[in-house]
Amino acid sequence: MVRLIALFVVMVVVSTSVGCSDGGVDFTEHNDTNVERVRNMYAMYMSSNSMRGPKNKEQLKKFITTNNRARILMERIGLNRDEFDNYFTGTRDKEELVVRWGLRGVGDHAIAFEKTGVDGMRFIALGDAKEFDEDAYESWLDGSTKPATPQGAAELEPAAEDLMEKAELMEAK
Repeated sequence: MVRLIALFVVMVVVSTSVGCSDGGVDFTEHNDTNVERVRNMYAMYMSSNSMRGPKNKEQLKKFITTNNRARILMERIGLNRDEFDNYFTGTRDKEELVVRWGLRGVGDHAIAFEKTGVDGMRFIALGDAKEFDEDAYESWLDGSTKPATPQGAAELEPAAEDLMEKAELMEAK
């Protein structure tokens, strides 16, 4: 349970906060496109792996399809883990998404990218999906454009990692 709470804290810090009617955060609103769905699955993996991203799609798939916490979180954010492979196809261009594997830290990383997009604009998952032109797309993809650190995120990263370690110790008991 502590780990579930920690994941939602991390997701709130790194995503755009959108309140729902009961005052909580409705993460289903952050799953309108497949780049967002992939980003959210990636964030789940990071929260369970000392804020380190998966090395490849196979590692992420194994986590999403076999980890009980991932099952619970997928349900809570309105995703079906049986649809894992389908989430890696661009919602608009119907091409395989481009993913930056092996990222580290709490920062609002650009993780999933449309390959071609529409009319010269491509979605990139930065919290929510945002459209970028070719030049901006390439700079996000190669890592030369870095996200602005959300205010306070740098201070929260050690605390989030500590919370994850404590949750692991509690689960081991």
